[in-house]
Formats: sequence, C-alpha cells, structure tokens
Amino acid sequence: MHDLEEMLRESLHEEVDGYEPRAIGKEEMLRHRLRRRRALNAAGSAILALTLVAGATVLAESLTHETSFVEQSPLPSVASSITRHPSTTSKPKASKPSASKSSGKRATNPTTTPGVAPSVVVATDKDNGGTVVLRRGQQLRVVLSSTYWQFQKSSNPAVLRDEGQPQVSPQQTSSSGSCVPGQGCGTVTATFLAVSPGRATVTATRTSCGEALRCTGANGQFTLKVVVQH
Repeated sequence: MHDLEEMLRESLHEEVDGYEPRAIGKEEMLRHRLRRRRALNAAGSAILALTLVAGATVLAESLTHETSFVEQSPLPSVASSITRHPSTTSKPKASKPSASKSSGKRATNPTTTPGVAPSVVVATDKDNGGTVVLRRGQQLRVVLSSTYWQFQKSSNPAVLRDEGQPQVSPQQTSSSGSCVPGQGCGTVTATFLAVSPGRATVTATRTSCGEALRCTGANGQFTLKVVVQH
C-alpha cells in the first residue's frame, strides 16, 4: 500500500510539474485547474480507501490471531478451580460405658446436691447381699431393723474402719400391738469409715427373728460388700 501511495504522489507531481505555462486563454486555464483539482481529489480518495483497506486487513489479522490463541488455550474447568475444604462439623461422640459395674444391689444414698459426693452413705436391710461403692473419707452407716442384730468387725480395717460400737435403738411397746415385748422392735446402727482404696465386707448375724422365733436360712445373715475408691 505504501508503494502505491508513493506512485500516485509521483504521478501527480509529474503532471503538475510537466505543465509548461504558455499563452492560453483564460477559459482554458480554468479547465486545466479544474482537471488538476479532480486529479488531486481522486488521488486523495484513493489514498484514504487504501488506508482504510490496510487498517481493516491489520484488524482482521489481529482478530484471527486472538481467536486462534483462545481456541488453543482452553479455559480451566470451573469445578477444578473450586477449593474444597474438609467438613468441620464434628460428629457426636458416643458416650463411653462405665469402666466397671458393681454386681448385686446398691446401698441407698441420702439426698445430696448433684455433683457433690455425700459424706455419709446409708445402707438398710434391703441392701443385704449387695455392694456399695465409697470414696476415701466417706462414712458408711448400716441401719438394720431389729435389735437382735449383732455386727461383726470390718473384714479389712485398713480399708474400712469401725467407728465406735453399734448403737441399739429399741422401739417402745404400744397398746396398739404394733410392737410386743420380745419381738426385737427397734434398730441397730453400725458406722464405718472408708480409710483407703480396697475392698471389705460388713457382716451382721442374728438368731432370733421375733418372739420365740428362730431365724432360718438367710433371715439370720446380713452381708454387704464395700468397695473404696480414691
């Protein structure tokens, strides 16, 4: 395009420069100027058209190059650009079972504030043959409902120590006949102190289960197993 433009300019310059003024009429001079203007206008139009064509060609080549580059460079997958984070939702932990379960029956504990170990644990006739768990420093109070019961010493004083002598609390006889003489109405209470971790046994026996009535079988024996923890 640049070469064609130079050729047009040279042609116009030759046409103008090759004109030799001579004695001509005014009318002919005007025609000559008109032809020269038309030639210049035509040359300018040609140059403008060539410039536009060249610009369009360059633009088309640029677009073709960019299209080819985009086709050769695929876009990354949207799914691959997403960063996956591990779930932070914590699963509920299963409650662990108790490490050990005491066999048999448990002694009845007095009403205490939740979360606070009672200082005294009470056992009665219904806990016969059962097991009670204590912590070191707690007291065990065993209350049996007959004055004929006789407590033995603790089987392991280093673990469970006797606290004094058992206390007998007879029930007064009444005219209603609820308690008659010789029936053994009342209670016997023995108190023990948990000294150190270990095991011990509390035992009580009786031979009479009422007025002139001898005890038979398990009626004359009370046994309570004690486990002392830290």
